[in-house]
Amino acid sequence: MSPNDLGRPYTADFIRLQGEDGRSLFPEAGAARKTSQNFMEHNFVIVDSERSLAAHASAWGLGGGMDMLTKQRYASYRALQIDSVFEIDDATAIRNSPPYAVYYPWKIYVGRSYEVLFEGDADRFHAGVQAKLIAWSAEVSTFASENRLTQRTVGHGLTPSSGRAIFAKTQEQIERNYEQSSEAVPILVEWREIPGRRGNQREITWHEPKQDCSGQPGCSPCLEWAFDYVEWKIQDRKASGSGWDADGSAPDVVVTLNARGNTRSSPKRQTHLVEWKLDPPLQVESGTRVSLRGIDRDMLAHDLIDTLHTNVKDIYEFEHGRAKVFFESGGAFMRGTCLRP
Repeated sequence: MSPNDLGRPYTADFIRLQGEDGRSLFPEAGAARKTSQNFMEHNFVIVDSERSLAAHASAWGLGGGMDMLTKQRYASYRALQIDSVFEIDDATAIRNSPPYAVYYPWKIYVGRSYEVLFEGDADRFHAGVQAKLIAWSAEVSTFASENRLTQRTVGHGLTPSSGRAIFAKTQEQIERNYEQSSEAVPILVEWREIPGRRGNQREITWHEPKQDCSGQPGCSPCLEWAFDYVEWKIQDRKASGSGWDADGSAPDVVVTLNARGNTRSSPKRQTHLVEWKLDPPLQVESGTRVSLRGIDRDMLAHDLIDTLHTNVKDIYEFEHGRAKVFFESGGAFMRGTCLRP
Protein backbone atom coordinates (compact mmCIF):
# COMPACT_ATOMS: atom_id res chain seq x y z
CA MET A 1 0.00 0.00 0.00
CA SER A 2 1.17 3.54 -0.81
CA PRO A 3 -0.09 7.10 -0.20
CA ASN A 4 -1.89 6.84 -3.57
CA ASP A 5 -4.26 4.32 -1.94
CA LEU A 6 -5.49 6.78 0.69
CA GLY A 7 -9.20 7.40 0.44
CA ARG A 8 -9.90 4.40 -1.79
CA PRO A 9 -12.73 2.02 -0.74
CA TYR A 10 -12.14 -1.42 0.76
CA THR A 11 -14.51 -4.25 1.67
CA ALA A 12 -15.27 -5.48 5.19
CA ASP A 13 -12.42 -7.98 4.68
CA PHE A 14 -10.03 -5.13 3.77
CA ILE A 15 -9.88 -6.02 0.07
CA ARG A 16 -9.52 -3.01 -2.21
CA LEU A 17 -12.23 -2.41 -4.81
CA GLN A 18 -11.05 -2.38 -8.40
CA GLY A 19 -11.88 -0.38 -11.53
CA GLU A 20 -14.37 2.48 -11.32
CA ASP A 21 -15.58 1.27 -7.93
CA GLY A 22 -12.06 1.57 -6.58
CA ARG A 23 -11.61 5.30 -7.29
CA SER A 24 -10.91 7.63 -4.38
CA LEU A 25 -13.95 8.40 -2.23
CA PHE A 26 -12.77 12.01 -1.97
CA PRO A 27 -12.30 13.38 -5.52
CA GLU A 28 -11.83 16.94 -4.24
CA ALA A 29 -9.28 16.07 -1.55
CA GLY A 30 -6.19 16.55 -3.72
CA ALA A 31 -2.86 14.99 -2.91
CA ALA A 32 -2.31 13.43 0.52
CA ARG A 33 -0.75 15.75 3.06
CA LYS A 34 2.68 14.70 4.33
CA THR A 35 3.83 15.48 7.85
CA SER A 36 7.42 14.76 8.88
CA GLN A 37 7.93 12.79 12.08
CA ASN A 38 10.89 11.40 13.96
CA PHE A 39 10.02 9.05 16.79
CA MET A 40 10.00 5.41 17.91
CA GLU A 41 7.39 3.52 19.88
CA HIS A 42 6.39 0.05 21.00
CA ASN A 43 2.87 -1.34 20.70
CA PHE A 44 1.27 -4.49 22.12
CA VAL A 45 -1.47 -5.71 19.79
CA ILE A 46 -4.21 -8.12 20.90
CA VAL A 47 -6.62 -9.40 18.27
CA ASP A 48 -9.98 -9.30 20.01
CA SER A 49 -12.38 -8.81 17.08
CA GLU A 50 -12.89 -10.15 13.59
CA ARG A 51 -12.38 -6.61 12.31
CA SER A 52 -8.92 -6.43 13.87
CA LEU A 53 -8.06 -9.91 12.59
CA ALA A 54 -9.08 -9.07 9.02
CA ALA A 55 -7.11 -5.81 9.14
CA HIS A 56 -3.91 -7.57 10.24
CA ALA A 57 -4.21 -10.86 8.32
CA SER A 58 -2.51 -9.69 5.14
CA ALA A 59 0.41 -7.95 6.87
CA TRP A 60 0.97 -11.02 9.05
CA GLY A 61 0.78 -13.43 6.12
CA LEU A 62 -2.19 -15.34 7.56
CA GLY A 63 -4.03 -17.57 5.11
CA GLY A 64 -7.39 -19.30 5.23
CA GLY A 65 -10.94 -18.16 5.83
CA MET A 66 -12.22 -16.28 8.85
CA ASP A 67 -13.80 -19.42 10.35
CA MET A 68 -10.40 -21.08 10.51
CA LEU A 69 -8.51 -17.98 11.66
CA THR A 70 -10.89 -17.31 14.57
CA LYS A 71 -10.02 -20.69 16.07
CA GLN A 72 -6.58 -19.25 16.76
CA ARG A 73 -5.54 -16.38 19.01
CA TYR A 74 -3.04 -13.73 17.99
CA ALA A 75 -1.01 -11.12 19.84
CA SER A 76 2.11 -9.22 18.90
CA TYR A 77 4.73 -6.80 20.06
CA ARG A 78 5.93 -4.31 17.48
CA ALA A 79 8.54 -1.60 17.35
CA LEU A 80 7.83 1.33 15.01
CA GLN A 81 10.21 4.03 13.81
CA ILE A 82 8.13 6.72 12.08
CA ASP A 83 9.68 9.06 9.50
CA SER A 84 6.51 10.65 8.12
CA VAL A 85 2.72 10.39 7.94
CA PHE A 86 0.51 10.79 4.85
CA GLU A 87 -3.12 11.79 5.44
CA ILE A 88 -6.11 12.22 3.10
CA ASP A 89 -8.42 15.19 3.64
CA ASP A 90 -11.64 13.29 4.36
CA ALA A 91 -13.48 16.47 5.38
CA THR A 92 -14.15 17.12 1.67
CA ALA A 93 -17.19 15.78 -0.21
CA ILE A 94 -17.45 11.98 -0.36
CA ARG A 95 -18.78 10.27 -3.47
CA ASN A 96 -21.25 7.39 -3.56
CA SER A 97 -19.73 3.93 -3.30
CA PRO A 98 -21.02 0.35 -3.69
CA PRO A 99 -22.84 -1.04 -0.62
CA TYR A 100 -20.08 -3.60 -0.03
CA ALA A 101 -17.50 -0.84 0.45
CA VAL A 102 -16.90 -0.40 4.18
CA TYR A 103 -13.46 1.08 4.94
CA TYR A 104 -10.92 3.48 3.52
CA PRO A 105 -7.31 4.09 4.56
CA TRP A 106 -7.11 7.51 6.19
CA LYS A 107 -3.44 7.66 7.18
CA ILE A 108 -0.31 5.80 6.15
CA TYR A 109 2.77 5.83 8.38
CA VAL A 110 6.14 5.58 6.63
CA GLY A 111 9.25 4.36 8.40
CA ARG A 112 10.61 1.06 9.67
CA SER A 113 9.16 -1.71 11.79
CA TYR A 114 9.91 -4.94 13.59
CA GLU A 115 7.13 -7.16 14.92
CA VAL A 116 6.95 -10.53 16.67
CA LEU A 117 3.63 -12.34 16.24
CA PHE A 118 2.55 -15.07 18.67
CA GLU A 119 -0.12 -17.56 17.64
CA GLY A 120 -1.83 -20.51 19.31
CA ASP A 121 -5.17 -22.26 19.47
CA ALA A 122 -7.85 -20.73 21.67
CA ASP A 123 -7.46 -23.24 24.53
CA ARG A 124 -3.69 -22.98 24.65
CA PHE A 125 -3.28 -19.23 24.06
CA HIS A 126 -5.78 -18.09 26.68
CA ALA A 127 -6.12 -14.93 28.76
CA GLY A 128 -3.66 -16.20 31.36
CA VAL A 129 -0.92 -16.74 28.77
CA GLN A 130 -1.72 -13.34 27.27
CA ALA A 131 -1.15 -11.74 30.69
CA LYS A 132 2.19 -13.54 30.99
CA LEU A 133 3.21 -12.23 27.57
CA ILE A 134 2.50 -8.63 28.59
CA ALA A 135 4.85 -8.98 31.57
CA TRP A 136 7.52 -11.08 29.81
CA SER A 137 11.08 -9.77 29.52
CA ALA A 138 13.25 -12.77 28.59
CA GLU A 139 13.90 -14.32 25.17
CA VAL A 140 11.05 -14.39 22.65
CA SER A 141 11.81 -17.99 21.72
CA THR A 142 11.70 -19.06 25.36
CA PHE A 143 8.19 -17.68 25.82
CA ALA A 144 6.94 -19.33 22.64
CA SER A 145 8.51 -22.67 23.57
CA GLU A 146 7.32 -22.73 27.18
CA ASN A 147 3.75 -21.90 26.18
CA ARG A 148 3.76 -24.05 23.01
CA LEU A 149 2.98 -21.11 20.73
CA THR A 150 4.25 -20.45 17.25
CA GLN A 151 6.07 -17.21 16.57
CA ARG A 152 7.06 -15.31 13.46
CA THR A 153 8.73 -12.01 12.77
CA VAL A 154 7.32 -9.43 10.37
CA GLY A 155 8.71 -6.05 9.51
CA HIS A 156 10.89 -3.83 7.42
CA GLY A 157 14.06 -1.92 8.16
CA LEU A 158 14.59 -2.48 11.89
CA THR A 159 17.02 -5.06 13.22
CA PRO A 160 16.79 -5.98 16.93
CA SER A 161 19.90 -6.26 19.07
CA SER A 162 18.72 -9.46 20.78
CA GLY A 163 15.78 -11.78 21.32
CA ARG A 164 14.75 -9.58 24.25
CA ALA A 165 14.66 -6.32 22.30
CA ILE A 166 10.95 -6.50 21.54
CA PHE A 167 10.12 -6.37 25.26
CA ALA A 168 11.78 -2.98 25.85
CA LYS A 169 9.76 -0.87 28.28
CA THR A 170 11.30 2.60 28.31
CA GLN A 171 11.88 5.00 25.42
CA GLU A 172 15.64 4.78 25.99
CA GLN A 173 15.54 0.97 25.78
CA ILE A 174 13.42 1.09 22.62
CA GLU A 175 15.83 3.38 20.81
CA ARG A 176 18.89 1.48 22.02
CA ASN A 177 17.60 -1.97 21.06
CA TYR A 178 17.25 -1.47 17.28
CA GLU A 179 19.31 -0.51 14.27
CA GLN A 180 17.92 0.86 10.99
CA SER A 181 18.78 -1.52 8.17
CA SER A 182 16.92 -0.23 5.08
CA GLU A 183 15.04 2.70 3.57
CA ALA A 184 11.73 3.88 5.00
CA VAL A 185 8.60 2.20 3.61
CA PRO A 186 4.85 2.25 4.45
CA ILE A 187 4.52 0.24 7.66
CA LEU A 188 1.17 1.09 9.22
CA VAL A 189 -2.33 2.04 8.07
CA GLU A 190 -5.04 3.86 10.01
CA TRP A 191 -8.51 2.96 8.74
CA ARG A 192 -11.89 4.70 8.92
CA GLU A 193 -15.36 3.43 8.18
CA ILE A 194 -17.31 4.98 5.31
CA PRO A 195 -20.16 6.98 6.89
CA GLY A 196 -23.23 4.80 7.26
CA ARG A 197 -21.30 1.53 6.82
CA ARG A 198 -20.44 -0.96 9.53
CA GLY A 199 -17.68 -3.53 9.44
CA ASN A 200 -17.71 -6.83 11.28
CA GLN A 201 -17.96 -6.00 14.99
CA ARG A 202 -18.04 -9.58 16.29
CA GLU A 203 -15.70 -10.10 19.22
CA ILE A 204 -13.03 -12.78 19.48
CA THR A 205 -13.17 -13.99 23.07
CA TRP A 206 -10.00 -14.87 24.93
CA HIS A 207 -10.77 -17.85 27.16
CA GLU A 208 -10.10 -17.64 30.86
CA PRO A 209 -7.87 -20.41 32.23
CA LYS A 210 -9.79 -23.53 33.26
CA GLN A 211 -10.12 -24.19 36.96
CA ASP A 212 -9.02 -27.20 39.03
CA CYS A 213 -6.43 -28.36 36.49
CA SER A 214 -3.39 -26.19 37.25
CA GLY A 215 -0.29 -26.96 35.23
CA GLN A 216 -2.15 -28.41 32.23
CA PRO A 217 -2.66 -26.76 28.82
CA GLY A 218 -5.60 -24.38 28.91
CA CYS A 219 -5.42 -24.09 32.70
CA SER A 220 -3.76 -21.77 35.18
CA PRO A 221 0.02 -22.22 35.56
CA CYS A 222 1.55 -24.28 38.34
CA LEU A 223 3.99 -22.42 40.58
CA GLU A 224 5.39 -25.46 42.41
CA TRP A 225 5.54 -29.16 41.57
CA ALA A 226 6.01 -32.35 43.57
CA PHE A 227 7.94 -35.00 41.60
CA ASP A 228 7.78 -38.54 42.95
CA TYR A 229 9.00 -40.73 40.08
CA VAL A 230 12.04 -40.84 37.80
CA GLU A 231 12.59 -43.21 34.91
CA TRP A 232 15.81 -43.43 32.90
CA LYS A 233 16.72 -45.93 30.21
CA ILE A 234 20.50 -46.36 30.43
CA GLN A 235 22.39 -47.06 27.21
CA ASP A 236 23.65 -50.64 26.83
CA ARG A 237 27.32 -49.67 26.68
CA LYS A 238 29.63 -46.84 27.65
CA ALA A 239 30.34 -44.03 25.20
CA SER A 240 33.68 -45.74 24.50
CA GLY A 241 31.84 -48.85 23.34
CA SER A 242 32.95 -51.05 26.23
CA GLY A 243 30.58 -52.72 28.66
CA TRP A 244 29.71 -51.23 32.00
CA ASP A 245 31.15 -54.18 33.92
CA ALA A 246 33.84 -56.68 32.99
CA ASP A 247 31.37 -59.57 33.09
CA GLY A 248 28.98 -57.77 30.70
CA SER A 249 26.34 -57.21 33.36
CA ALA A 250 24.22 -54.09 33.71
CA PRO A 251 25.66 -51.04 35.49
CA ASP A 252 25.26 -50.57 39.24
CA VAL A 253 23.35 -47.31 39.00
CA VAL A 254 22.95 -44.54 41.54
CA VAL A 255 20.88 -41.59 40.33
CA THR A 256 21.03 -38.12 41.90
CA LEU A 257 18.49 -35.32 41.44
CA ASN A 258 19.53 -31.77 42.26
CA ALA A 259 17.28 -28.71 42.31
CA ARG A 260 18.91 -25.55 43.72
CA GLY A 261 20.91 -27.51 46.26
CA ASN A 262 18.05 -29.84 47.21
CA THR A 263 19.70 -33.17 46.41
CA ARG A 264 18.20 -36.64 46.48
CA SER A 265 19.94 -39.92 45.61
CA SER A 266 18.45 -43.28 44.72
CA PRO A 267 19.46 -46.65 46.12
CA LYS A 268 22.03 -48.55 44.02
CA ARG A 269 20.45 -50.96 41.54
CA GLN A 270 21.98 -53.15 38.84
CA THR A 271 19.83 -52.27 35.84
CA HIS A 272 19.55 -50.69 32.41
CA LEU A 273 16.17 -49.22 33.32
CA VAL A 274 16.05 -47.00 36.40
CA GLU A 275 12.60 -46.79 37.98
CA TRP A 276 12.91 -44.67 41.10
CA LYS A 277 10.03 -43.73 43.39
CA LEU A 278 10.82 -40.70 45.55
CA ASP A 279 9.33 -40.68 49.04
CA PRO A 280 8.77 -37.94 50.00
CA PRO A 281 8.47 -36.24 46.59
CA LEU A 282 10.98 -33.62 45.46
CA GLN A 283 9.33 -30.17 45.61
CA VAL A 284 10.43 -27.84 42.80
CA GLU A 285 9.30 -24.33 41.89
CA SER A 286 8.56 -23.54 38.25
CA GLY A 287 11.57 -21.99 36.56
CA THR A 288 14.05 -24.14 38.51
CA ARG A 289 16.80 -25.94 36.63
CA VAL A 290 16.94 -29.60 37.67
CA SER A 291 19.90 -31.88 37.00
CA LEU A 292 19.80 -35.67 36.83
CA ARG A 293 23.17 -37.43 37.25
CA GLY A 294 23.82 -41.15 36.90
CA ILE A 295 26.87 -43.01 38.23
CA ASP A 296 27.90 -46.64 37.71
CA ARG A 297 29.34 -47.49 41.13
CA ASP A 298 31.95 -50.24 41.10
CA MET A 299 34.32 -51.61 43.71
CA LEU A 300 37.43 -49.74 42.55
CA ALA A 301 36.23 -46.90 40.31
CA HIS A 302 33.00 -45.17 39.40
CA ASP A 303 31.91 -44.30 35.85
CA LEU A 304 29.79 -41.29 34.96
CA ILE A 305 26.77 -42.47 32.94
CA ASP A 306 25.52 -38.98 32.04
CA THR A 307 24.27 -35.68 33.46
CA LEU A 308 20.93 -34.46 32.11
CA HIS A 309 19.05 -31.21 32.73
CA THR A 310 15.60 -29.68 32.42
CA ASN A 311 14.11 -26.29 33.26
CA VAL A 312 10.84 -26.86 35.06
CA LYS A 313 7.95 -25.07 33.34
CA ASP A 314 4.56 -24.05 34.71
CA ILE A 315 2.52 -25.95 32.09
CA TYR A 316 2.95 -29.56 30.92
CA GLU A 317 1.08 -32.19 29.01
CA PHE A 318 -0.42 -34.65 31.51
CA GLU A 319 -0.44 -38.43 31.21
CA HIS A 320 -2.85 -40.37 33.41
CA GLY A 321 -3.43 -37.30 35.56
CA ARG A 322 0.26 -36.49 36.10
CA ALA A 323 2.78 -34.22 34.44
CA LYS A 324 5.48 -35.96 32.43
CA VAL A 325 8.67 -33.90 32.36
CA PHE A 326 11.40 -34.96 29.95
CA PHE A 327 15.05 -34.10 30.46
CA GLU A 328 16.67 -32.25 27.57
CA SER A 329 18.72 -35.21 26.35
CA GLY A 330 18.82 -38.90 27.04
CA GLY A 331 15.92 -41.26 27.70
CA ALA A 332 14.88 -39.88 31.07
CA PHE A 333 11.78 -38.22 32.49
CA MET A 334 10.12 -37.53 35.83
CA ARG A 335 6.46 -37.50 36.82
CA GLY A 336 4.68 -35.29 39.31
CA THR A 337 1.66 -33.26 40.31
CA CYS A 338 1.00 -29.59 40.87
CA LEU A 339 1.61 -28.68 44.49
CA ARG A 340 0.85 -24.95 44.36
CA PRO A 341 -1.15 -23.21 41.59
